[in-house]
Amino acid sequence: MTDLQKHYTLSGDNLNEAAYLQSILEEAYRLKRLSEAELLDIQGQSIRILTQQMERYTRGESSSVKIETAQQLMASVLYTVDFYLKTLPDPDLCLKTLLSRPLQGIFLEGNALIRSQVVHTHELFDAMKKTRLNTLNCAYNNTLDVALPCFFSSYDPEFAAHEIPALIDYPISYDDPKKTGIEYILDYILTLTHENLFCQCFSAEDIHGLLYGYAVDYPDLLINIFEQVLINALGVVMLNNPTGDLRITATDRITLKNKFYGLPKEKLLDALKEASAQLCRGLKIVEMESGQEVHRYIDRVLPQIAIRMEDALKLDHLDTFFVDLQYENKERWLTFVDGTRLPNRNFRILIEKIRNCGSLADKLSLIKKSIHSIRDLVDILESGYLLDNEYIDVFQSLGDTELAVLIKKLPIKDPALLWEPSGIRTDELREWQCSLYDFCLKLPAAKSDTIIQLAQNLVLR
Repeated sequence: MTDLQKHYTLSGDNLNEAAYLQSILEEAYRLKRLSEAELLDIQGQSIRILTQQMERYTRGESSSVKIETAQQLMASVLYTVDFYLKTLPDPDLCLKTLLSRPLQGIFLEGNALIRSQVVHTHELFDAMKKTRLNTLNCAYNNTLDVALPCFFSSYDPEFAAHEIPALIDYPISYDDPKKTGIEYILDYILTLTHENLFCQCFSAEDIHGLLYGYAVDYPDLLINIFEQVLINALGVVMLNNPTGDLRITATDRITLKNKFYGLPKEKLLDALKEASAQLCRGLKIVEMESGQEVHRYIDRVLPQIAIRMEDALKLDHLDTFFVDLQYENKERWLTFVDGTRLPNRNFRILIEKIRNCGSLADKLSLIKKSIHSIRDLVDILESGYLLDNEYIDVFQSLGDTELAVLIKKLPIKDPALLWEPSGIRTDELREWQCSLYDFCLKLPAAKSDTIIQLAQNLVLR
């Protein structure tokens, strides 16, 4: 290859994975690999695909839609074209394909690839559920039980391929914010599988004790289980203790501080890599199915762990980094499993019916008949179509457990504070939360005590 050819080769370093087609066109035009006429032609083809998608979206009734809808449809078109282009081995072949093939054909192939990827990703999700951890953490359980199934039931590869129609709360240790749509969900499921497989090397009781030592209210926190388990597991190895244990004492932390205090982040990372290799050998991770991928994933998150370790050493807070295992009476926990949420379209129809209701009785009847999920109920309360006095009637129709769940969604650490004179700042509450606060204050003492105990012991799933 001549120097001139090298100069005109498209470099992946200059391309944006999140806007692949656009960045290829811009880079090719900058390098004079693409004429203005060719650029305008490809842009015109994309507009024609958008027009076609708008007609399909309105089922032939119109070729015009709201600006927001058109923007969403165009984003989906570009995502679909990008999905196909990313399967090609290099940007130069992408450009050659764009110049030699109709964009419509590329779009259709991209759509077929996305649909195939959805099926494959759903299979991986089913496999991942077999590695599920036994944990009280609500975000983890809700993600597996509700959010990911919601994605597969609601994902629209035709008109919203770039979107993630699910609220995924549980944070994985290593995330790629540039990915969206099915690409993000595929990465998320593969990553969570790796995290699960690693955590399965330790007892559920020890993991519970570790997380409880991290925070007694860990069931309600957005924390990554894998990373905290990995940190303690690495600490055990660096103490030359047997792999498979997670216990680190105050004396152990002094040993670790004396060993690593003052070392630069690079040296800490080297020590963590050495401990990671020893840990994976001791746990026989490489012998597991997907063991190599799990080991690579562990090494990928080590740099961010090294940063946290350096900060903990500097601040003399190793007790919040290498955590004590603590246990409590697990029998006091009560698990609340939320009901099935309405599909988005059905929920929008319900909201419209409530908005057009002329009486409170009709609104309450609709809510009681249609809502089977606390999260849907909260969305109704936040919709703005209930009046102040109507909130109270909704709360009166709920049982003690449902009221306890709503109280846990208030911005207070201890539900008992709701009944304290200065236990909550009402200026921080939403309208329905203020009404709930007023409603609770007027409850009989016996009922209040029952609801407080339920809310304090409740774990949401």
